[in-house]
Order: sequence, then C-alpha cells, then structure tokens
Amino acid sequence: MAKKPSLADLTAKKSTAAAPSPDHAPAATGRAGSQPDGRKGVLVRLRPEGWRELRDLAAELTLSTGTQVSMQSLIVDAINTTLKNNGRPPVA
Repeated sequence: MAKKPSLADLTAKKSTAAAPSPDHAPAATGRAGSQPDGRKGVLVRLRPEGWRELRDLAAELTLSTGTQVSMQSLIVDAINTTLKNNGRPPVA
C-alpha cells in the first residue's frame, strides 16, 4: 500500500509549480486586512430580518435600474448620507 504524501510535500510541490507572476501579485500594504487602495473594512451586524430587507432591496434595485446594486453599495450610500446629514463631506 502506498504511503500518503505529507502536507509538507504537497506544499513544496504547490509553491514550485505555481509561483505567481508579478502582474498578479497582491500589493504589499504593510497592514493586515487593509486593501491595496487604502480602504478599511467595517463589520456590521444585522438581525436576520434586516439582512433579508437589505438583500431584497439590492435585488429590487438591480432589477429596476438594470445595473448591479450590491449590499455593499447600499451600505456605502447610507454612510455617505449620514455624513452629509451631519455636515460632513461624503467620503465612503
């Protein structure tokens, strides 16, 4: 019966077989979790019914406008609206 390959063997084969090209290498940002363009994330916790409403609104707007509307874009719009309502420039 043949011996199963170890994880170290599989990792070594993978790293030599598929080295990423410089064109597709991720940008070094210096901080874990930050995006190459400098954006940072915010975790939003919603009740299940709030999640469904936001998802459904995104789907309805996608159908009515003919362009993809994501939950992310709806949240960014909400943040920008809140900033505007409080005398701040929209920057999200």
